[in-house]
Amino acid sequence: MQLGGPIVVVWDNLNTHVSAVMAGLIAARDWLTVYQLAPYAHELNPVEPTWSDLKRSLVNLAKRNLAELAALVKTRIKRMQYRSGLLDGFFASTRMDLTPSHRCGAGAHQRAETTISCGVCTTVTTAWPW
Repeated sequence: MQLGGPIVVVWDNLNTHVSAVMAGLIAARDWLTVYQLAPYAHELNPVEPTWSDLKRSLVNLAKRNLAELAALVKTRIKRMQYRSGLLDGFFASTRMDLTPSHRCGAGAHQRAETTISCGVCTTVTTAWPW
């Protein structure tokens, strides 16, 4: 799929994200803007409360083998997928402004399984992958 418009990526400080090779790849693409999170900025990463919530839901459960545990984890993640208020709360907990910085002629950027392009930005929003 070819995306139209600039793309903004917010990354943690995983070693591959901050490598010299990655810096070169980013620099060669004027349509790509990358922001690095501050080291240990778990409060700015909505994935952290997502995993925390999942781990809390698994407390005091015993499974006989890895396959049973994997099935349970998949079920719990699938359950999260359908609780949009919970997922929105994880994003809200970061207190980051996630609204576009301009008035978008394509209308509101909404969570959907589509790509919305207004010519200035491209917002790709998909259902959670699980």
